[in-house]
Amino acid sequence: MIPEIQTFIENKSSSPESFDSLNKLILEVNNRNVSILMIVEDLSDTLVSTDPKVRAKGIELLIRVFCSCNIDTITPKMASVILKFCLERLNDLHSLQYLLDGILYILNNLYANIEIIKEVPKAMIEELTIQGYQQTVRHVIFKCYETLVDKYLDVLKTIEDTFVPGFVQTVEGEKDPRNIMIIFKIIKIIVSELNYKPYVEDIFEIIFCYFPITFKAPPGNVIKITTEDLKNGLRECLVSVPELSKFAIPQLIEKLSSRLDNTKRDALDVLIAGGDVYNFEDYSSNLDKLTEILRDEAFDNAGEVLEEDYIKAITGFTKIFSRGGNEWIDKYVDQMTTKPISYIKDFGHPRGKFSRNIICAVIKENEYAFNKLINQVFPDLMTKIVQPNPPSVQSFLMEYVKNLLSIANLQNISEDHLIYQYKDTLYREFNKLKECDDDNDFKKSMEITSIGGLYELANLKGFLSDEQIKKIIGDYNNKLLQDPREEIRKLCLKNLLGISSKNSNLIISDTLPLLYSKLKEDMIDSNYEWILQSTEDITVECKFYEDTMNKLIDIYDKGIEEKKNKDYLTKLLESIKNIIERGIKIEDDKSLIISCFPLFKNNILRILIKNSINQREELPNVELISSIFQKYISILAKNQIKKFNEEILSIFIDNKTLDLMEVDNTIKFEPFNENSPKSQTCLLNILISVTCEVDDTIFKNTTVKKVNEKYLNKLVDRIINTLNSYYANLASKFISLYCIRFNNEKKIQKKIKNWIEKDIYSIINSNMVFKECAIILFSWLSKVLYIKSNNDATNYAMKLISLIHNQNHDSSCVNGIKTIFDKTSYPTETEKLYTVDKTFEEKLINTLLKELITTYKNSEQGKNLSIIIALGVLLKLSDIKKIANKDEIKPIMLYALTLPNAEVLSSSIEILSVIVKIEPNELKNDLTTLVEFLLKLTKARNSPSNTIKVRVLSLRLLDLISTMYESYLLLPIKQTVLNELDSALDDNKKYVRKMAVHCRNQWFTLN
Repeated sequence: MIPEIQTFIENKSSSPESFDSLNKLILEVNNRNVSILMIVEDLSDTLVSTDPKVRAKGIELLIRVFCSCNIDTITPKMASVILKFCLERLNDLHSLQYLLDGILYILNNLYANIEIIKEVPKAMIEELTIQGYQQTVRHVIFKCYETLVDKYLDVLKTIEDTFVPGFVQTVEGEKDPRNIMIIFKIIKIIVSELNYKPYVEDIFEIIFCYFPITFKAPPGNVIKITTEDLKNGLRECLVSVPELSKFAIPQLIEKLSSRLDNTKRDALDVLIAGGDVYNFEDYSSNLDKLTEILRDEAFDNAGEVLEEDYIKAITGFTKIFSRGGNEWIDKYVDQMTTKPISYIKDFGHPRGKFSRNIICAVIKENEYAFNKLINQVFPDLMTKIVQPNPPSVQSFLMEYVKNLLSIANLQNISEDHLIYQYKDTLYREFNKLKECDDDNDFKKSMEITSIGGLYELANLKGFLSDEQIKKIIGDYNNKLLQDPREEIRKLCLKNLLGISSKNSNLIISDTLPLLYSKLKEDMIDSNYEWILQSTEDITVECKFYEDTMNKLIDIYDKGIEEKKNKDYLTKLLESIKNIIERGIKIEDDKSLIISCFPLFKNNILRILIKNSINQREELPNVELISSIFQKYISILAKNQIKKFNEEILSIFIDNKTLDLMEVDNTIKFEPFNENSPKSQTCLLNILISVTCEVDDTIFKNTTVKKVNEKYLNKLVDRIINTLNSYYANLASKFISLYCIRFNNEKKIQKKIKNWIEKDIYSIINSNMVFKECAIILFSWLSKVLYIKSNNDATNYAMKLISLIHNQNHDSSCVNGIKTIFDKTSYPTETEKLYTVDKTFEEKLINTLLKELITTYKNSEQGKNLSIIIALGVLLKLSDIKKIANKDEIKPIMLYALTLPNAEVLSSSIEILSVIVKIEPNELKNDLTTLVEFLLKLTKARNSPSNTIKVRVLSLRLLDLISTMYESYLLLPIKQTVLNELDSALDDNKKYVRKMAVHCRNQWFTLN
């Protein structure tokens, strides 16, 4: 017998010995030193042993090796033999789990003889009593059925008379949500692809037994199935074919009388969902019972949680009964509205309010039903509202009228409609409603009804005169700007937006100027934000982008001059950005937003340049301005980007500003001044953005001609001699971007080497205390050489590492390493700018890692934090699979988990997480140590360095470990993990507690 087989048979499956022997055997099969046939021959006695435990051990080994070896080592003939072997032994309860695993693996991954495939469902139906097995076994059985319908539907069609009734009978009574979802999926395939009609009632019985769904997802929800998933699956099954209606509709109507809200809600959902599928005769034959229960249940649930569901369902049933023509609409409308109409006439009736809602729901989406009811009730209603009614009655009636007018707008009624006969009455009565001075309980509701009613009148075509609509808008404007009640302001804004679709000219001429005026007030409060929000909403709705942007920029400019509050100015810029982003998302408005670019560009550049010349440092949120320009550049056409590129280069190279602004020409504008204010660095950001986006032709014919060698030399000199690191970083980024795009690679690489070795090294190698800006430029230039696969990039990166030991420059050098390899450095997609030679990159990173490890080993303990951080930065930017010296990195990262430094801890956990996910075997022997360290880091009280980020990252890694390693490695430490997580479960941060719950569930379910 093969030694590994002997070892596996003699030891427990979960033992390390069994695990190692199994892996060795799989390796031997993959190397073709051992074949599956040889294993079968060696196991011949074991596979037929009378001892069920021994027999199960042999079958387990065979199936695990078979399912784990390379697919190319298995022929279709061998797959067929193993499949037949598994099918013939399905009555072996002790081996059933492994036999099913083998069947599922073959169905999913291998080719087998079709005749044997046909035997799979037959054997499963005949041999397996599903509900008698454990949950894990049942799930594999259902996965097998799922794979059969997914991959072998054509085979099933040839045995449908066996498969359909067999499946329906064998799956009855299943409780596992995962399996229930598979049942729903297969039933839908059966009724769409196979002959289901002889078995309709049986199919209905097995799916309706799950109604209603009462499943609640457990904490952590490891199975990833929600209540909604199950409800949706059940509903789709129940309404999948018309033949189910005669069984489903009566049962669902009965469910409407349930005491449980969820049951009622689910029954309504299915009844409405079946409206387009079920046989109409099954609805019509149940009309009386349906309307009685529907109406009574609707009344009983008035004001309760189900009110909205019943109202929506009542509207849905109108559509369903319209399938039978006007005759059935008449019957449905009469049965649903007769009692509600009588209750409305009895104004004191407690069901009056909800009766109004029922009537409106019935007629809401059907023109015939609407006209029928309007002719029946509207004349009497008009007579009643002009009478002197108590406030309670008048409020009730006018709300009823408003709802009917809302439906009239939905139906888009014509001017010859009955409602138009009451123009003057309606306009007068809704105005009187808001003018009511009586101090009563209904005053607010009457005001809201008046606002809504006048809105509906204004939207009816030709119902009101322009003067009347203007008056309504004026009233809304006053309330929008002055009313202290948020509810009223929101209602007026909503109505203004609605009116704007037909009367945008009045909104533009009357409402927006008032909003602009209010925005000039320096008041950062909720009301100011409300005014800004209203301005944005109306601007987008009316497509009035240019004027609003012009006004907001003007207010922003004046706010700077008047030294207004920073938050005030920020809100204005944010509003401009919001308007642009919202407009871009509307397909028809994108061109309008683009047409506003010259206005935005000229005014913002004017503001930036003016503030730069005046050396104003207080200009706030220049990053926000940069982001708006980036957003614009991403949507501009090629010719527009070309023009803008020329303009921005003229500003930087030629200092041309006269066409953009009125400035004092006695003050020189220097756009690359290293002592630049914030407004000037914003200009530099804009230059970088546009340089990223221009195509090669524009760059070659415009940028290269403007930015010459002399200019670049001057810029390099300024960077290495400035103390402004923010400026140095931006200017260096621009130089690197220019060098990346420059088409004469030999020339530019030579130039970079000259800058580094003649200009930068003189500072870096000196005794100067402040070298940060020189290091920044050095890093960006090294990045270019790395991108160009220049071997000097290795020497220069090594130079950065050699400087890390100096505590004055360690942070700059670590950031420099990040700069070199970071693929998100530029405000555009990396692939648009450059591609990196992967072989060169791999070699460079491994060289630097080796140097960092050597430096770490040679440094004093306690003074190597920067080395560890640098190591973490480089690893995060690398491909873990391509790293050569993981054995040396691993102990450093584990040691880092003991250091009281949040940055080091976060970096190390992130790297270890990547290793666990991609190369789990690298940490297999260190799991106990790793888990021990991580558990300590989940506790907030252990150290101030255990920040919320550190605690969350630690819990995520513990969670990941539970899914990436074999149970035999984790079970010895399972209880320790469960005990030690108690502290995280009581953490004072909600997100940490949530992560701890999920992590504990993962470990708890290990077996």
